[in-house]
Amino acid sequence: MKPHDPTQVQPVSVAIIGVGRQGLRHLAALTRIAEEYAIRLAGLVDTDPLCATHAHVSGVPFHICPDNLPAEIDACIVATPTHTHLDVAGTLLRRGFDVLVEKPVAANLAQTHALVELAERHQRIFQVGYLERHHPAYLRHRPEFPSPGRVVSARSTTRTSIQSLPELVRELMIHDLDMLATWLDHEPTEVIWRRVRSHAHDISGVLELNFAGGHRAELSAHSGAAKVVRQTHVSCGGRNWSFDWAMPANAGADPDPITRQLAAFVDAVRTRSRPSADGESALKAMRLAERAINALPAAA
Repeated sequence: MKPHDPTQVQPVSVAIIGVGRQGLRHLAALTRIAEEYAIRLAGLVDTDPLCATHAHVSGVPFHICPDNLPAEIDACIVATPTHTHLDVAGTLLRRGFDVLVEKPVAANLAQTHALVELAERHQRIFQVGYLERHHPAYLRHRPEFPSPGRVVSARSTTRTSIQSLPELVRELMIHDLDMLATWLDHEPTEVIWRRVRSHAHDISGVLELNFAGGHRAELSAHSGAAKVVRQTHVSCGGRNWSFDWAMPANAGADPDPITRQLAAFVDAVRTRSRPSADGESALKAMRLAERAINALPAAA
């Protein structure tokens, strides 16, 4: 996507729903590129009235409920807790807004289906916040799988907000599942968990996925870890690809992934084009997530 001359195009008006940690990241990114990409911040929404301070600083209206958003707004970014996505994003789609919804799209596959169907029924742009789709490393290098390949990914966070193994899959491992669904586009023939641990805020596990054709994946995830790790290694046919998602993505002239993601969303809204991380992407990743969750040991 390219910047637009704000004097030559109609600005795209965007509201942010949820002004927590992720919503503030979207606010910062939108503010950075607003003039360059002809974007107008049209409002902030949060159930916490203290968040009105951010709206005051940004010079935009603040609302407690998304129902109060003016109908002339073009698009909304949903950065509320996952369990609210079905209600919040569903309401926005029914009202005719285009929507970028943070990952995971919803609490389960059925809710994801419901949102995707709503977006299609109302002919709305529906983009998913799979941030690493917009990482320069992901955009520059796509692994090839002409023969059986192996994907090994390690992902950890020092944060302790994840409370269970299913949440570990939906909140942390979902990026890796999205990449697998994109690169391989197959349902796994075998799903195996190893080294599963769920003790207070220390939650971890290793997920092995075997696919038809001999492809294999090993995904490890750890919440409440001592350090942040975000790495993926792919090998196939004597070739190797390495992705370090934790490296500064904006080194040099590259915009950071969240800026790229927002610019891609606004471009899709303006041109009415289907985003790369669309509803079908959401369904593919959530199908893998549900397979993984259903395969968790009973004691987990």
